[in-house]
Amino acid sequence: KRWQNEQTQKLVNKMNNAPGTPKFVGTFEITHIDFGTAVPHIINARVPSFSSSSAPWDGAAMPGRGYSHALELDVEYVGHATMTVQTRVDLSKYAQDLDTDSTETSDELTSLASIKNMAAREAAKVVAQLSDTLSATPLRFTLNLKKCQGIIRMWIPPPPGDRLWWGLIAEPDI
Repeated sequence: KRWQNEQTQKLVNKMNNAPGTPKFVGTFEITHIDFGTAVPHIINARVPSFSSSSAPWDGAAMPGRGYSHALELDVEYVGHATMTVQTRVDLSKYAQDLDTDSTETSDELTSLASIKNMAAREAAKVVAQLSDTLSATPLRFTLNLKKCQGIIRMWIPPPPGDRLWWGLIAEPDI
């Protein structure tokens, strides 16, 4: 249960800090998560064919320490993991921006600017009403993972390193 809570918090932090999220989208929260009962299967294990990179995880030596040991695993998950995410939409910032852009002056009554300002004020009212409705309504979506397949490279740096490093070589097939 503790591991599941830690993973849930990591996912929430990643979603809330994702670049390019529109400012009208509220914070994300995970309302349900189920990792399923299936476990990933190792299909194949091999010693990687190293590239010409000078990175230790690509087979290069670490200065004064020697070579790293590496292993590549073809891993496949077939099961049913689900996650339900919830957020809210808040258009109140846009309503305020529209409302402040529509200030009147005394000679506007006969000009084109007065028509634009009236339209902007009406738009601000509609957006404000819509904002109240939308912010009270949670938006939920559920993600279902049925299959995930990829290559994981694991490597252990030479002594005095005591850690196992791992990561995906490329984007997995989902």
